[in-house]
Amino acid sequence: MNAKKEQIVNAALHLFVNKGFRQTSIQDIIDMANVAKGTFYNYFESKNECLKAILEYVQEKGDKKRLEIAAGKKKTDETVFIDQVAVRMNLNREFNLLSLFESVAFSSDEKLKNFMKDQYLEEINWISKRLVEIYENCTEKNSIDIAIILLSINHHFLHVAKLLNEKVRVEETIQYSLNKIKLMIRNQLGNDEVFFSPLLFNLQNGSNLESELESSLKALLSNLEKDDTDSRTIEYIQFILDELTIENPKVYVMESVLASFEKISSIDKYQEEVPDIIQLFRKWKDNL
Repeated sequence: MNAKKEQIVNAALHLFVNKGFRQTSIQDIIDMANVAKGTFYNYFESKNECLKAILEYVQEKGDKKRLEIAAGKKKTDETVFIDQVAVRMNLNREFNLLSLFESVAFSSDEKLKNFMKDQYLEEINWISKRLVEIYENCTEKNSIDIAIILLSINHHFLHVAKLLNEKVRVEETIQYSLNKIKLMIRNQLGNDEVFFSPLLFNLQNGSNLESELESSLKALLSNLEKDDTDSRTIEYIQFILDELTIENPKVYVMESVLASFEKISSIDKYQEEVPDIIQLFRKWKDNL
């Protein structure tokens, strides 16, 4: 995000949180950002598009942080999972997004509402997959239900803590919620009862595969640049990112480049992340 666009986004976020999304006008944003009206419309078609940019920025920041937390660690590490789940919740607090979510719930903009719905479903889907990776008795079949229960327990404990003016860390409530959930997971063995099928979520989230792949590649690229990795590897990742943005990407070339990642010694540190990116790419390719 360039400096001018970020200036507009920061002004909009401040106004949305303090004045209210519905009460904030485009002129308010222009005045606070101290930019010309034409500059605003160079980046955004509407106030709603500005809000989407904020949510996309927060999501990208969260995805990158989650990958950084997991770098070089085992997927089965429960502490890593707790810290990863806490990332999104802490960002929501940092950017005061909960009040925005409530405002948009009553919006007549179906595109914006669907965008926020997709983000929420994607979060449930991500948590469900991590649960399967960590807990042996958590199968893909029941993972969506368990992810929803985990989020629900955690959400309500945080809500009650707020009502009682009790200061608690998000990580503490996640750990407590997980302790309860693990009892349920152990009792799920041999239980075929399912409320929400993972298949339903995969269909709902098919359109998010590209953004998820893009976020994962950007996070890996950022980590490799920090590690001063050789330029060839960085060029490979940048090539794939560039191809994702064009109408007719060179899919088979991209696949060949990705397949070579596992053989590059300079990314040994990220041998857990690379297979995930390759798997995500294949799902994206299958949905083209």
